[in-house]
Amino acid sequence: MESYCWKSKNGEFHINIKVGGEDTKMLWDTGFIDPDCNVGLGLDEVKYNRLKRDGKLTNEKQYSRHLANCDYDLVDTGEVEAQLIHNGKTCGPKIKVRVRKGATNSVGYCFFKALRSCQLIWEFEADEICIECRTE
Repeated sequence: MESYCWKSKNGEFHINIKVGGEDTKMLWDTGFIDPDCNVGLGLDEVKYNRLKRDGKLTNEKQYSRHLANCDYDLVDTGEVEAQLIHNGKTCGPKIKVRVRKGATNSVGYCFFKALRSCQLIWEFEADEICIECRTE
């Protein structure tokens, strides 16, 4: 089993993920959840539009998002290939994940859930998260 760990900085976990072939620094947002687990990453408008322009997004569609005030809005989404990066090298499985446009560069629960051969371990005392992946 391979293990990759990230330390918290000021209470935040920043994880690099290769999104559509581009190294992207993402903030782990523990509040970024999708009840249907359709969307796993949020990208700022510039990155999202670049992936779209370069033909890296597939299965594009508008997705209904539930807002904190109990309202709904529609956001553009598309599927893209993504993979964790640790110490400058890709690691863990390469997955297809749905990304939403117009968010800060953030990673949510559904991204981690898609890492089927992996488990996430949150070490509270060490203030670190580790992802362990089975090697094949």
